[in-house]
Amino acid sequence: MKSIYRFAVWSNVFYLIPFAFALQTQFWVDAIAIALLFVASTAYHASGERKFATFDVLVSACVIVLNSVMVYLGARPLGLLFVIGVLLAIGLCIRYSLEQGDRGSVAHGWWHVVAAALLTACVLASVG
Repeated sequence: MKSIYRFAVWSNVFYLIPFAFALQTQFWVDAIAIALLFVASTAYHASGERKFATFDVLVSACVIVLNSVMVYLGARPLGLLFVIGVLLAIGLCIRYSLEQGDRGSVAHGWWHVVAAALLTACVLASVG
């Protein structure tokens, strides 16, 4: 087992921020999905990227779809939509350029940070 002290492992703690916002705004389904994302991603990275890959991908896909629908159906303040767009662009640059396929790298840890910020913005943009 690779060290749990690697940034790609412990950076999952940032998912607790959008989780807290989802709880606070009573988006219960999103809170559960983000909690599962925290568990799946942490398990995947703590296993040295050897186990839980399918679980991680499925939960991640569910969170993406759920938050996309929430933003589409939500209040969508223009400023938050801009923030969402910028964070999405930064996240995609990290994921498909800096990370270079190494999901255990420091760059992937930064992906977690940006993804958590993006999820937080999605929750806030969905508040009516």
